[in-house]
Amino acid sequence: MRSRLAPIFVMISLAGCGALPFSHSDGGAADARQFDGGESVALTLDTFSVPAGGEVYKCQDFANPFGGAEVSVSGFESHMTPGSHHLLMFFKDGASNGALSDCSGFEFGAGPYGSQRPDDQISYPPGIGVTIAPSRGFRVQVHYLNSSPNPIEPQAQVLFHVAQPGSITNRAAVLFFNNTSIVVPPGATPTTISKTCTIPYDINLLQSTGHMHLAGTDFLATAGATRLFESSTWENVAPAMYDPPLALKAGSTVTFACTYLNTTGVALTFGESARTNEMCIFTGQFYPAIGDGLGCQ
Repeated sequence: MRSRLAPIFVMISLAGCGALPFSHSDGGAADARQFDGGESVALTLDTFSVPAGGEVYKCQDFANPFGGAEVSVSGFESHMTPGSHHLLMFFKDGASNGALSDCSGFEFGAGPYGSQRPDDQISYPPGIGVTIAPSRGFRVQVHYLNSSPNPIEPQAQVLFHVAQPGSITNRAAVLFFNNTSIVVPPGATPTTISKTCTIPYDINLLQSTGHMHLAGTDFLATAGATRLFESSTWENVAPAMYDPPLALKAGSTVTFACTYLNTTGVALTFGESARTNEMCIFTGQFYPAIGDGLGCQ
């Protein structure tokens, strides 16, 4: 089976304006346009500061933004001002609106969306989407690095594009395969570290991507002889999409490998800093989902 690799996220240009599509609400409140029948709801993080040369993780909790109704989502969109490395949105049952706070880069959980690009969007094929129960809130995490000589004040936002009632017949979810056993010795010779995970039930893969830090030079994920995803960059990584969706049978395996070139003079281990630690994560969107998604640690 062959896969066709192409970006799934649609770039939306905000260069130079620093604006977000929705207005900002303090304290974790959602911004909403009428969502019945395909409108959008946005979660906007409070603005924060990152000093020159700094690196931070910030998180903010949001109550369910749909007024107690069960809602299906046909797509997600995210926007982050310059300096971003990633955004992750986790489910958080019973969450209430909260203030932005420092958090750990080791914080992972089931969730419907993530992004490594400043301006991204995913629209599911007809009949496929994410169903949000009335009790489900969200926790949004962002990772920022400021390589500039001046402080920055980032903004970040996630939008839900709400589906027409009754239009979703297959639930989508996130696949998150993480290799925490990373030790990259220093030296001029590249080091490749891989991990293999098993698919527990039949799925159809819609898109996939890989996540590394600064020492990462190559990422390759395969399922048997099929190349699922490959990249030679560690930031602003363009995902791959499969058209038609790529079927992976129960019991099939996915092997993902990261190659690093460590010029720091000390060993690099799994950790949250994009400068002084490394990661190797394969993630994607699939259907049909049983539960909140698929994980492998």
